[in-house]
Amino acid sequence: FIPAYFFSMSRFVAADEGFYLLAAKLIQDGLVPYRDFLYPQSPYFPYILNRFFSLFGTSWEAARIFGVISFACLTLLLFIRARSIASRMTAYGIVVLFITSEAALGWFLVAKPYGFVALLLFATYLLLVGHPRSRAAALVSGLLLGTAIGVRSYVVVAYPFFLLPLLLTTQSRAENESESGFSKTTLLLALLAGTTLALLPMGAISLLYPEEFWFNNLGFHLLRSALSQEQAFEQRVEVFQAIFGISSHPQVSGYQYPIILGGALLSLILCLLKRASFDAALPIGGALFAISILPSPTWFQYFSITVPFFLVCTAQTLTYVSKRRVVLGTVISLACLLVSLWPLPEIVERYTETGKGVPTVYTETLASSKIESVHEVSTFINDAVTPGTVIFSRWPGFLFETHAEPFPTTENQFWPRVADLLSREERELYHIPSKTALPKEILEQQVPLIVIRDRYKTRVFRDESLKKHGYALVRDIDGVKIYSRINSE
Repeated sequence: FIPAYFFSMSRFVAADEGFYLLAAKLIQDGLVPYRDFLYPQSPYFPYILNRFFSLFGTSWEAARIFGVISFACLTLLLFIRARSIASRMTAYGIVVLFITSEAALGWFLVAKPYGFVALLLFATYLLLVGHPRSRAAALVSGLLLGTAIGVRSYVVVAYPFFLLPLLLTTQSRAENESESGFSKTTLLLALLAGTTLALLPMGAISLLYPEEFWFNNLGFHLLRSALSQEQAFEQRVEVFQAIFGISSHPQVSGYQYPIILGGALLSLILCLLKRASFDAALPIGGALFAISILPSPTWFQYFSITVPFFLVCTAQTLTYVSKRRVVLGTVISLACLLVSLWPLPEIVERYTETGKGVPTVYTETLASSKIESVHEVSTFINDAVTPGTVIFSRWPGFLFETHAEPFPTTENQFWPRVADLLSREERELYHIPSKTALPKEILEQQVPLIVIRDRYKTRVFRDESLKKHGYALVRDIDGVKIYSRINSE
């Protein structure tokens, strides 16, 4: 827990964290996703963050601690499952593979939903596998699974495979009349009831704001990519080759994920050869893997939620080999650990110092991608304006810890991806600005502060335009330019 905490606090800020955290802050102010601002995801995550902040304070540190807690809980659950199917040493090895993997270190310890969704899904799996004939476990599992869908809707593709522990275990024990337990139908109904209950708030939002809901959850993602079909295919192939260890990729260090994926594939092969039933972790992980390939562009971080499930399969593979060839099993286990641990220093360096290959971290934004720099920008904003003042920040994360309000339609930094593809009426409905009209609106409304990184400034404002409208550069914090409107006498 302690090393994870320090790594999390040192890790570069991921751009997506900004809009997740500002969304949580806006909800605290009474705004509703979709109705009041663009939020191209399922709606639950900012609400959950908001509840967490109400207990532990609204800060970047609290947001990262949320990720650390999710990571620690998931690690514990993974050990419990690995220990139930493998030796203690193998279970410890599986945990080491998990806590040192780039997928977990890079993406579970930030204020993004991957770690939390993985925790919900794995807890669901563990409950159903451990208590397949318990109606209470089925109900709670449904609640967890529904919440996971409410955080990241695409995980619904794995839903059918969570039913396997109920179906298969109940069938195998049906003949034992003396054994207590509920029928398959009762258990399935309990699971569905829990899922339905968890999804009621999301269902209500979809009914109240149907057009906005479906655009944010589906339409936006069909439009967001600037890649052609050929480019998207090539990009998927590059990532696909990297996760299978065929070629290198800037986003992937070493062979950690290929080892984990290989362990899962060997588990599948062994089950087929032995004609044995497979653990539910295999199809669950497989479904999550398949859906992670579909978005365009495809990023390595999408596959992070498959890691705990594939590690269960890897534990089964190592156990099978060790029982038949103790020395061989030991050698393979040690080799896997060595190969996985080898790139760890590079991973830590990439995510905390160099930023090499880390998405949305660029050479020119390296310094401003640290939490300390974000704090400094936010502090300056708080000192410069009164509570409730509307300002423009190209990246919403700078406003998270401030008492300022974002300029309407700029609560999310991803709007430029779709702005030119929508009509004026659609932009108004979905709270998306016009690329050409936005700078003019900001300047004409005399917004007191404009906060923008060098990397994006020329795409939005020109120096002569800022000067013409009475704006002057008042602070440069690690490449983040802050312009203030100077009142003329």
